[in-house]
Amino acid sequence: MRLHRQLVEKADQLFLVLPDEYKTGTATGGEQLEYLEAMIEMHAQMSAVNALVGVLGYIPKVSVN
Repeated sequence: MRLHRQLVEKADQLFLVLPDEYKTGTATGGEQLEYLEAMIEMHAQMSAVNALVGVLGYIPKVSVN
């Protein structure tokens, strides 16, 4: 769960510094690829977290740090 939070933060930070032409899709490559890789990693981890919650039947408490 902590890893998922870290991956969300990383993807968010990469998106915030992404130039507008990449955000709108008028340019591709470079910085956009780094952001896309971070998003794929974050979504893969989210699937693992969802599976864990499904098996446990509850969301475990996890400290912020």
